[in-house]
Amino acid sequence: MSSLLLAPYLPLAKPQLIVDWRLVPFKDVPDDDVFPERVRRPVERLISAYRRDDGMGAVVHLDGQAVGAEFAMDDFRRIGFALLAGVVGGNPDLASASDDGNRGWSIATSENAMVVGHPIGDGNSYAIQIGVLARVLSGRGADDDEPLPPIDAPVELPAPMFGSMDDELAAAVYVALGVGDDEARQLERALEWYRVVLSNAEAVSIDVRMGAARSALEVLLGVGDKTKQIVRAFGSLVQTADSEERTYEGIFWANGPVQLTDDEWWLTRLCELRNAIMHGAEVPKELWTHDGHHQLNQVHDKLLLALRAFAAERSGDDLLRLTLQDRIWARAHQKMVEAIEAAEAEEPPPAPAQPKSEGPDGSLAE
Repeated sequence: MSSLLLAPYLPLAKPQLIVDWRLVPFKDVPDDDVFPERVRRPVERLISAYRRDDGMGAVVHLDGQAVGAEFAMDDFRRIGFALLAGVVGGNPDLASASDDGNRGWSIATSENAMVVGHPIGDGNSYAIQIGVLARVLSGRGADDDEPLPPIDAPVELPAPMFGSMDDELAAAVYVALGVGDDEARQLERALEWYRVVLSNAEAVSIDVRMGAARSALEVLLGVGDKTKQIVRAFGSLVQTADSEERTYEGIFWANGPVQLTDDEWWLTRLCELRNAIMHGAEVPKELWTHDGHHQLNQVHDKLLLALRAFAAERSGDDLLRLTLQDRIWARAHQKMVEAIEAAEAEEPPPAPAQPKSEGPDGSLAE
């Protein structure tokens, strides 16, 4: 039986291509030619069960193939992780941007990147699996002339009206995951931790998120579990030409004064916070903030910083280190420079000047 793949809560304004996969917003489904007539009715009825007033949701299918074509489960998992990277990768920085009350309308979470599959049947029923420990398979149906029962979205699901999908980051992550080496496995497991940290679910406590953030960086960096190695590897990964070091005293993983970049200093404090939480110790209040912002906001920004840097190294595209908004301008400048250089390369060299000679009347003649 063929399957319909959906990203039911993906904020997507127009069809998008992520390497091998094409995403079609729900609103564009009736006009798209990748839906064979034999599946159009069940597909449209399933979409209606998921459809929300906010316009989110997309059908996911292999590019160049009709909806319902066979796919590999490994590729299905890869596109799920890629969408996670792309969805949260478009978020604004939380520790640097001022919150004017509208920032919440620009933020996506891991719930927005959910990808689900449904067997394509006759369109009169569907089944959904609910829960993890208390797992239940719920079957629902309707008569031909009635709509299918609606599928409830996660309670904490955000609806980012002003959000943007970072399709370049999503594509880079998808390709990196497909390499199949140790770093690809590290990236996949790190993204599992990202999914926890960047969830909007109230069931995931702040304490759990701090531990998950440290674990995400530990597995992504792949240098072991010692704080010193993790801090230094993180600093090396995200450093820029503007990174400066300062001397700090009393660092718990150092034997004396140590020089740290701002990013290394942040991670050192996060590790100290995480250790206090994990070992049941009293947590000093000052560890919950860094540089004037709550650690939850800092964790959001630093995890995305590390993911972009990792993707940039794996892809060889250094502009991926930039945020989506900064990268748009950098790409435009890069294309302009390339166009100028190409035009100059095609421009024929100037014709050599003709020697001048003296005419009979003493004037210069060409």
